[in-house]
Formats: sequence, structure tokens, C-alpha cells
Amino acid sequence: MLTISGLKNFYYLPTFHDMRCKAPRVSEIIRSRYHRDPLQGDVYIFMSKDQKKVKMIYYVLLWNQMK
Repeated sequence: MLTISGLKNFYYLPTFHDMRCKAPRVSEIIRSRYHRDPLQGDVYIFMSKDQKKVKMIYYVLLWNQMK
């Protein structure tokens, strides 16, 4: 289940169809091709070429302090 409260913007990536890509590779593509910072709290949506699968990615920066 997806909770949408607190999320900023939703961006559909119409020219990106590679469902094999994991989050780090998608992050690179968002930065280089779309000139966006994926860590700004936005949701990125893309579909497979046959439009049967949808993937949504939301990046969260986790900071873990070591004591």
C-alpha cells in the first residue's frame, strides 16, 4: 500500500522503460537525463514497453550516526 501524504511531486518518466534497473541506476538516469535530484522527496514512475508493469521509486536519505 502506498501512502501519499507527505510526498512532494510525482514524475512520470515516459522515455524510460528498462524494468531491470535497480534504484541506484534509476537515480543516475533521473539525474543525467531529467536533471532532477531524486533525494528531494519526489516519486518517479515508469512503465514497461508493453505497459503491463509499473514501477514507482521514492528515495529516502538515511543517516546513521555511529557512536
